[in-house]
Amino acid sequence: MSSRSAALEDARVHEVRAAAAQEAAVAEGAFDEAMMLVAERRYTEAVKRLSPLTAAFEAAEDRIRAARVTFWMAYCQEKQGRQAEAIALYERVQRTYPQTPACRLAAARVAKLQGPPK
Repeated sequence: MSSRSAALEDARVHEVRAAAAQEAAVAEGAFDEAMMLVAERRYTEAVKRLSPLTAAFEAAEDRIRAARVTFWMAYCQEKQGRQAEAIALYERVQRTYPQTPACRLAAARVAKLQGPPK
């Protein structure tokens, strides 16, 4: 690869990363709005607001925020009585985002929902 090609590739990578970072900043604002909906117990609306955010944070390589969004989607499902959906999302947090604060919270919610071992 020539130095000119390498420079163009570096510029494209930088441009993609900058766009993802900008998208993540917008997503953070949407996340804040979703958290207000959760606080108001408007879980259906919160899930609609949260759903597209995981991809935005993933694109920005922000796994901590992506995990947090997925956790709160699970929480909203739980509060709506959708236990199976909630557990599936909590388990996705554990599988996809280990070593994050949301992973530890998700493990605790799964344990609570599933109850003590029989």
